[in-house]
Amino acid sequence: MASRLVHVSLALGTTLLILCLSMTMVGALKDTVKNRMKLADQYIFENPVEENMEGMARQHMLKMPDPKEREQLMRNLETLDMDHVRRITRHAMVKHFTTEELEFLINMYSTSVGKSVMAKIGAYSAELGPQIQEVMMPVMESNVEFYQEQERRAKRGELNDLPETIKLPPQSQKLKDGVYMGNGLSNAQREEM
Repeated sequence: MASRLVHVSLALGTTLLILCLSMTMVGALKDTVKNRMKLADQYIFENPVEENMEGMARQHMLKMPDPKEREQLMRNLETLDMDHVRRITRHAMVKHFTTEELEFLINMYSTSVGKSVMAKIGAYSAELGPQIQEVMMPVMESNVEFYQEQERRAKRGELNDLPETIKLPPQSQKLKDGVYMGNGLSNAQREEM
């Protein structure tokens, strides 16, 4: 009984120590664009986009009865510009996640549970994607007429009455070092770049 109590105490102590160490490690870096970029690069290196894309494609192929369609999907995947996919992944991560959040993602996905989650993401996405598309199709079809009218108005130069939030972003928010300078970054963070 006493040995069991010692064992449980050691296990609890070890768990608390690991939690404390991980909590001090997370958030240690200042939340800057430069640090976000470094962490996004680390995340992408440790979780290659090629593996994620291939996993999603393989799961999607399981639902494709036509062998020609499966072959076409694999050809498309083979010709996909993975450098571009990495750049847009990096851009989205830097824009949407803080340094602390990126550190958390890196730490989480380096665990066995995190790796298990990543291994299942492809199947999850492949199952969910077509279902969401099926739900969205009627809505998209009902809006076709609206968008066609907007296009006609744009060609005639009649879209000056749109609310400011719908208009294109100002010139100061264009790409800089491959990162869109839009929402998610403060002015100080934008200036760091």
